[in-house]
Order: sequence, then C-alpha cells, then structure tokens
Amino acid sequence: MIRKTMLGTLLVAGVLLVGLYAFRLQQKINALTNDLVEVLLVYGAEGNETLGIRAFASVFEEEGAAYAVISNGQLIATDPKKVAAHKPAIIYPDGTATMLSSDTVDWVASYLQEGGAVLLSSDAGSKNSKGVYRNSGALFDVLTGVERGTGERKPFSYGKMVFQSREDADYFGIPSGKCDTNNTITGYKYGALTYPYTVLHFVKEKKVHLFAFGRSNSDINTEVPLLAGKSVGKGMLLFVNLPLAALKGNSDDLLLRSTLRTFLFKMVKMPHLVSSPYAKGGVVLNLHIDSNAEHKSLPWFIAQGYVDPQLKYSFHITAGPDCYKTGDNAGFDAAGKGRKIVEALLPFGIIGSHGGWAHNWFSDGIENGTLEKGGIRRSIERNNRILESITGYPIREYSAPSGLFPQPESTEILSSLGMKSYYYTGDSGSSPNRTFYQGRMLSENLIAFPVLPYGNKISLHEFAKENIRDENVAKMLKEVVDFTIRNRVVRLVYTHPYDIYLGPYKHAAKSFIDYCVLQQNSGNLKVETMSYFRDFLICLIHTDKQIEWHDGVLEITLYAKQGLEAMVLAIPKTFQGRSVVVPEDLQKDDAFYYVPIEGNRTEYHKVFRYE
Repeated sequence: MIRKTMLGTLLVAGVLLVGLYAFRLQQKINALTNDLVEVLLVYGAEGNETLGIRAFASVFEEEGAAYAVISNGQLIATDPKKVAAHKPAIIYPDGTATMLSSDTVDWVASYLQEGGAVLLSSDAGSKNSKGVYRNSGALFDVLTGVERGTGERKPFSYGKMVFQSREDADYFGIPSGKCDTNNTITGYKYGALTYPYTVLHFVKEKKVHLFAFGRSNSDINTEVPLLAGKSVGKGMLLFVNLPLAALKGNSDDLLLRSTLRTFLFKMVKMPHLVSSPYAKGGVVLNLHIDSNAEHKSLPWFIAQGYVDPQLKYSFHITAGPDCYKTGDNAGFDAAGKGRKIVEALLPFGIIGSHGGWAHNWFSDGIENGTLEKGGIRRSIERNNRILESITGYPIREYSAPSGLFPQPESTEILSSLGMKSYYYTGDSGSSPNRTFYQGRMLSENLIAFPVLPYGNKISLHEFAKENIRDENVAKMLKEVVDFTIRNRVVRLVYTHPYDIYLGPYKHAAKSFIDYCVLQQNSGNLKVETMSYFRDFLICLIHTDKQIEWHDGVLEITLYAKQGLEAMVLAIPKTFQGRSVVVPEDLQKDDAFYYVPIEGNRTEYHKVFRYE
C-alpha cells in the first residue's frame, strides 16, 4: 500500500514537472512570437553568460537598439514564419553558439526565406555536441557558400583586413583614418593590423557581396572572405569571419560596433534610438596641456580664434610645476604661472586632468614600473585637487600622458576617484563606450573616448614629423567632421595647443575649427565636452525601450529615469513591406525618419502608422 502511494506521488510529481517544463517552454516560445520588435542574440550549449552575449549586448545598449537573449533550442522550437513577423534579425555571436543541433540550418534557411536577417559571427555552428570541430565543416557552410581549409591546409590563420573599396569601408562605418591607401585596417603606432580568421573560400557563389577579405603575409595571393553578405529568399545573410566579441573583449571595439551598426541600421533598418545627441554628428575637441610651453601658446591660441566661444572644449591639464623630473620647473604650474590661463579657459568648456602632476615623470614611471598603482592614484588625486581649487567643480574627465593607461588598474583608479570619462588609445577609431579588457566590462559608468587615428598617427605633432602637407591635414580633419555627420556618431580629436602654435598647421587647424562652427550653426554637428557626451550615453544605456508591431502600427514606449533630453527616434521608412505615414518636414535619410523627443520628459509614447 505504501509502495503504491509512493509510486502515485512520484507519478503526479513527474506529471507536474513535465507540465511545468512545457509551460515554461511555451512562455519562452510566446516571447518569440509576441509583438515586441527585437533583435535576437542566440546562444548554444555555451550558455548565455559568454563574452559573445555580453559584448554584443553592450553595443546594443550603447546604440539604442532593442534586443533579447534566447537559446537556440527555444528558437528552433518556434515557427520561423511567426518569428520573422516581429523579430527582424537574429545574431549568432562568436564563442557563444559553436555547438548547435543539426536541424538549426533548415530553421535558419526558412527564417531567411520569410524575410528575416541573420548575422553569423566567426565560429557559429563550428563544433559538434562533444565540443570538437566538425570534420565536414561548420553547420552553416553550405548556406553561406563557403568551404573551410581541411587536410594539409591550415584551418586558421592571421592576416591583414582589407576592404574591397573605400565605398565598402564607408558602408561599414570605418573612418578613413583607420584605413591606409589600400583600404587596409590600421592602428595607432602599429600600421596595418593583423587579425585571426578561419581559412576558407567561396564555392560557386555568384550572388555574394564580399566587403572585406583577409590577406596573410605568408600567402599574399590568397584572399580569405572576412565580411560577406548575400540575399536568401526574402531575407539577407551577413557572414563575418572574425571573432568580433573576442576583439571587443580586449579593447578593440570598432569592428564589432561598425558591423552591428551596418547590419542593424543599413541592412535590417531596425527602429532605434540614435546614439548621438539630437541625431547629429558629435565631436570632442580634446586639448592636452602638459608643460610651460603652453604659457605662450594658449594666450595666442585664444586670441587667434582657435578657441571659439560657439564650441565647447575638453581641456586636460597636467597641473604641477615640473614636467620631466622633480624640480625642473618645466611644468604648466596651474596653481602658479598657469593659473590665469586656466581661468581664461573656463568659459570655453570643461577642465579635466591630464595624468598625475608631472607629465613625463608620470608616464615614465608607469612605463618603467617605478610608479605603482598607489602612486598613480595619489598623483592623479593631487592633480585633481589643484584643478578643483581653480575651477570650483569636481574633475571628472581624464587623459593619460603619452597614452599610457594600464588596464584594469587605471579604470579602477579613476572609478575610485569618481571620474566619469577618459581619453583612450584602446578601441581606436570607435565611438565612446564602456570598454572591455581581458573579456570583461571594466566599468558600467566610466566611459572611454577612443582616439581617432590617421593611419599610425593621431596628433599634429606626429603629422609634422612626417612632413605631411597642410592641405592634406586640412582635408583629413574635415573628413572627421563629415564622417560624424554622415553616420550620426561621436568621435574624439586630440592635439596640444603648442602643436599648432609651433607647428606648420595653423591654416589647417583654423579651417577645421571654422568648419566645426559652420556645421554646428547649420544644425548638423554638436561640438561638446566628454562630460556632455558621456552623460547622454549613460542616459541612453539606461532607457527602457518597448517597440511593438501590430496591425500595421509601430508603437514605441520609452522610459528614462534620468530623462530623454536630446534623444531622437530613428523610424524606418518601410517596415514589413509597408511605408510609414509621418510629416514630411521630419529630418530623414535614405532609410529613416528622425523623430526628436521634445523636452526632458521621463516617459514617451508614440504610434507610427504604416500603409
């Protein structure tokens, strides 16, 4: 009798567990077929805590796009037609979806046929259920039209990343300064950069658009596809043969961000909040003031109009009286001989800290290891205190002398001092972001502002050393402004005032400032401080977005505790085969109408009708 009772109890419990599992599975399936318009980040056997999910999600948040994280098992248990109706894009991040069931390919193919868009990053579907690389190639190889290196051919390699044309690099939002004349991706002080990729080639694929390829130094005649797109049915497939998340995880943000922006906003045309204030181009003019050479250059700099009252600058100062070593009296001396100059700069922007007290002494100490973490912190804190005694406000911006910013110690120090933003030679060429290092986000609130290089150079002093002509420098600086306007993004430009005062680029620099004023007055550009753009980005990251599609209507609800000031909605001109009905006087481009959110309200709701 007892045994029968126990068996009955176990049977009931089992039925309840099966029912609970089925209920939860149905809930998750319902989440895939509800009205919410989201991009799906899909994970496989690796789970949802991988670097791939975290890195991709961080960029989504910083770019104002709605997303959801879902397992591949839950995804392929749902009708692909129903998913495509509201989830316009699916992404398989690298390092996150290597182990997938074999029926995933047919599901993805059906989803593409129904008009969905798919991004496959690097190693998606490359392993079997035991975590071993598939002998016959990755799951998606037939769909993408590639064949991998097998047998005697090396399966992996390293090489340069080359875009097919400057137009393709532009399409992917790569600043011209990040490419050389051969459209090869370059880095500050490094020249052409080397990336890891899988050795593969296209097989009988005529409809593929190859945007960029890899070329190894050992085999310059072989071009390995790195970025390629093609149409499949009513949908589109973007194949990326690069470890985007892994690169982001080690302070190389640009390729992940530019690929996602291109996929989401140019290919899929996803509704989103624009990541720059008022949907304008944004420029940070970051001037580093580090020695007594600026006692002459800065008064001249102001008098000649290089500091224009219509623009806002980030002036970063090394405050001590010394520069190279203790007692040399070569420093800016902000509390003494430089004080009146600091006071003269106050109306033109924000004062920030340029390292710790003595410029070269500080950077040399970091480089040779004589200045440990505690010493770095004390030096920055000392620098901040002097500047705060002059400005009357807390110092919240930072730039590292000589670009020396050892991670993660530097971020930990700045966070402990309450600082909010910093100039960064990592993530070069990219947007302000929450940088990653060794696979983790270093701070949720401290925003990195990467430098924008021109090949292997970033300052006017470096241009002068290579005798680059004034008109060429003027052209490069103008291109920075045009790039930010065209892409509605923020970029940082840096130099020293004495680079202009003592150097050959007085005309180029003045033309650049005048062009910034012209574009700002024309309503295309916002020249502001690090602090301004940082605060906007933090608000954007923490804005809750609910975008729904039903009955030919795109319904958008936003909530931001810190306010929605300067935010703009990008509304696709067409969605699910219909065209939006909006006033014609809205700002627009080929893909979107831009709807400003008036005032600093905390909540917003609007319905857009499509016919």
